[in-house]
Amino acid sequence: MLQWWVKSKVYSSRSKTMNHIFSILIILVLSVLSVSAQTENNSYKNFTDTAFIIGDKIPAPSIYFEFDGSSLVRKESYNAVKVIANFLIKHPNLMIEIGVHSDSRGSDDYNRRISQIKSENVKNVLVLEFGISKDRIANRGYGESQPLEDCSLYIECAHDESVEGICIIDCPCHQRNRRVELKIIEL
Repeated sequence: MLQWWVKSKVYSSRSKTMNHIFSILIILVLSVLSVSAQTENNSYKNFTDTAFIIGDKIPAPSIYFEFDGSSLVRKESYNAVKVIANFLIKHPNLMIEIGVHSDSRGSDDYNRRISQIKSENVKNVLVLEFGISKDRIANRGYGESQPLEDCSLYIECAHDESVEGICIIDCPCHQRNRRVELKIIEL
């Protein structure tokens, strides 16, 4: 339907200049629609954006955790958590999910448990240190279920040293897959 309408307008008796302007407008509208569709399909937003839809994801600044088994948020990462707190203060009606993802090293069960603990710890810092209502924050540990990169594509990972089949080298894909994301769950 749209194609017929565009053709009928372009090939009508209007001047070439008007047809050219009309064609450019159609291309611009279609480009905007394409960008909107990409936004709905899990592309990332950022903290400076002002318009959100449910399901939008925002990558958090680097948040580091203790490696002592507690998985507490390191003190030097509080500034990164403060960015999230300021975002929530700026948008008082938003509800978010804090999703923590792991790399593929370790068992599925371990990665899911440890990422769940980390997501709870980020929520606790937001609530206890920055005064954000716990009712505005859901949390979820995704483990290794949603990797951004396939480690088999990296030469470093394909030929690394492993212990019992677990990669011991921290190659770029592992670093990229370990992340904290915010997801808009209510406007």
